[in-house]
Amino acid sequence: MPYAKASKRFSRVVVFSFFGFAAAVCATAASDPNLVIIASKPVTLTNKPMVLVAPKPMLVIGKLSWVCFAVRDGVRYEPGRERALGEQLSGIVIRVTAIMENGERIKFTEAQPSWSSSGVIMHDNELSVCASGINLSVGATVAKIEASASSNLQVQGAYWRSVEPVNRHPIVRK
Repeated sequence: MPYAKASKRFSRVVVFSFFGFAAAVCATAASDPNLVIIASKPVTLTNKPMVLVAPKPMLVIGKLSWVCFAVRDGVRYEPGRERALGEQLSGIVIRVTAIMENGERIKFTEAQPSWSSSGVIMHDNELSVCASGINLSVGATVAKIEASASSNLQVQGAYWRSVEPVNRHPIVRK
């Protein structure tokens, strides 16, 4: 899949895959205030759920909301690199649940490999695994994120983001 290069208009390009679809999401500087770092230092995900509490509210402002766990940096984008990360994870399954302000628990999709040209945690060609919240109501607030992994997995940090999709980069079938 060809990917879109970041331009002056966009602050970052993120390429990710959910359910066999690849998407390029360009986040504008205006959407960056809704980027919330929920773990700024390395943490190890285990089979025991870990609760991550953000320093500020995690607002659902659009139809695309996700939690990403940064795994590696310095990886240049090439088609299929997401699969290489998936292989590196050796079948580890990451589970994410949003705990809403009202106490409701919403399971996210199974985390999938992701790549960002100017990553959030490590800033340079970041490979991450991201889980998407597809049943979140726009306007809702996430109070906490609960995450676990089927086997121990050290990640360099984690972040939350919610955006309205940019129509210039539609979801394309792999």
